Order: sequence, then C-alpha cells, then structure tokens
Amino acid sequence: MTANIKRKSFDDWTTQEVRLAFHLKETDSSELLTEWLSVVHPLDDYQKIFLQEKRELLKRFYRSWNEDELKFQFIAHIVEMARLRGDNFGTFSQRKLSATINDITLYGRPEVMIATGQEDPLKPYFFIHEYKPSKRADEPLGQVLSAMVAAQYLNEDNRPLLGCFVLGSIWQFVVLENKTYTLSDNYDATQFDELSAIYSALCQAKVYIQEQAGELMID
Repeated sequence: MTANIKRKSFDDWTTQEVRLAFHLKETDSSELLTEWLSVVHPLDDYQKIFLQEKRELLKRFYRSWNEDELKFQFIAHIVEMARLRGDNFGTFSQRKLSATINDITLYGRPEVMIATGQEDPLKPYFFIHEYKPSKRADEPLGQVLSAMVAAQYLNEDNRPLLGCFVLGSIWQFVVLENKTYTLSDNYDATQFDELSAIYSALCQAKVYIQEQAGELMID
C-alpha cells in the first residue's frame, strides 16, 4: 500500500510547523552566522553612489511597492551588484524545488536561489525570500526554512545552508546547520550603514558558495 504523503507548499509553512515537523531547534548564536556577517567587503566610489541611490528609492517607496516591485526595483539590483554567480554556480528565480521527508512533500518555487549549476540548479546553498511588511512575522521565516530543509535533504552533503528574508526594508539572515537554525538581528536597508552590511553579507555568501562549488564536479 502506498504511504499517505502530505504535500505542503513552502508558502504555507509557519516557523512552528517547520520546527515541529522536522525536529529543528533555534539557537541564539552560531559561529557560522557570526563569521558570515562580520566580514566587511569595502565599497568603491561607484558602489557607494549606487547603494545610496537605491537606499533613497527604497525609503520613499517600499511601503507602497508590491512584492514584485520590491524585487524588481531594489532586491534584484543589490543581488546583481554582489554578482552572485560563478563558473560552477548561478542565481535562479522561481525554479521548482521539491523533497519528500518522512511522508511530507515540501515543494515550491523559491524567489531567489543560489545553487551550483549553470542552466539548471543542482545543489542550492543560499535562499532569498521577499515579502510585504503586512505579512505575519513568522511566515517568511517558515517559508525560507522549509525551502532550506528541502535543499538540505536533497543536497545529501550535510553542509550548512544560508538564507535571508525581506520584510519591506528589513532584512534578516538565517543559517541552518544540521537540525539547528539561527537568526541574525534586523538590518534596515533604508540606513546606509546597514545596507552596506547587507551587501557585504551577500558578497560573503558568494565566497561560501564558491568554496562549496569548487569541491563539486559538474557533469
């Protein structure tokens, strides 16, 4: 007899549901998270001007933007500035991801996924989700965590995964290590110093993925 498989989209998971279904534990600190967010990638003059322009645009419009506008007008530009791609990995959007774990199928199309592979994603290591500020605070974390749990299962290499979610102007970073996840403090992208820190975090995520991709053979 075929087992009863419960299917649930990433969009429908709350943090508590992910934590209980997959036996996750939240911790207050993580050496990986601390190291990741402590690295500073200096800005050149052009980057400073570019970030300042985007910061001002965000501050003026983020309350009225919908999710697509937030991604198109702001997030995509910051991601592109960090050049999250390389010889063995790339940036993917709205690509299918699915995994069945303990008779539960998690599935969906992550907003942004940095993964090994060029034309198609192979092993994902970094996720970005963006949402409107009016959404309930636990939804975006549950959604990005569920995608990270699926990727962790599919990758089969027990390496940590990185992620972040965006609520309007606020960014928050997360790492998943085995069954433990850790959240960063909030970063407000309408503040230049904090936007610079967000950019550094994206650049450092690229360094982490380069290290992982360099150890993988791409057929």
